[in-house]
Amino acid sequence: MSSINDFSATNYITLRQFPGGWIWLKNIDEISARIIPDLQKLSVQEAAKIAVILNGIILPWHIFDDTQWVLRLIPLPNFIILIIFNHDEEFGSALKIFYHKTSLIVPTEDAYVFTEIYLELFGQLAKYGVEKASSTKFQEDLIALPDLLDIIDPSNKTKLWNDIIGQRQAPLLKINLSTAENISSKLSLPCFTKSWKKLEIDWAIPFTPLKNMYIIPLLFTDPTKFEVYYTKNVLNFESRRILFFTWLYCNAIIRKARTILGNDLPKLSEYL
Repeated sequence: MSSINDFSATNYITLRQFPGGWIWLKNIDEISARIIPDLQKLSVQEAAKIAVILNGIILPWHIFDDTQWVLRLIPLPNFIILIIFNHDEEFGSALKIFYHKTSLIVPTEDAYVFTEIYLELFGQLAKYGVEKASSTKFQEDLIALPDLLDIIDPSNKTKLWNDIIGQRQAPLLKINLSTAENISSKLSLPCFTKSWKKLEIDWAIPFTPLKNMYIIPLLFTDPTKFEVYYTKNVLNFESRRILFFTWLYCNAIIRKARTILGNDLPKLSEYL
């Protein structure tokens, strides 16, 4: 039996194999075409530096004859993305995206959005370099979502908050500490409780979509108050993309909660 550290074509699928995944293929092609000119300028060593920032790894898999590098990302347990950069002197460059079959546990739209964010971030880092993204300045300081929205898009703050949290707040408020600890275990993440960073909380689950940068959904001890905090070095990145990570991780929490609470927690689709 092969592990995720071995490549076997039979274990990998494309977005087309996700329910309705073909709808998003044009978007992936458009993003790929936009970033490929910058990827062509990278050495394998430079691609590996970007991979570290994305909490990924460049693997020595020669999947196609013209494969230059393979980036593996695991943003959630068993959700595994491969981004393969191919280059041929005659036919040019291309990106291929594959997912381990276990990734079908993630809804199609979430799988697509994760892929879009990572492609966009990789292209941005390839174009502008990794120095700012590698900075550890402010990584210990916290900023709440409303304050982040004030910085990046104050005129659309209310709409953005509703799109990210407002539509998900009702099920998130139903998650108590016991359920949150169970969720964190299933996601292989810690669960903070009680007094944390001078905040009085019931629970908090930290996600690290990028190296040394945390997104922390949390429920205050006041069970009517749900919030998301970030380490302040979130501002070293293009923040709108980080907002997408936020609702993806809130979705993951709600999905896991429903596997624990069953029909006591209605399907996420009933809130969106």
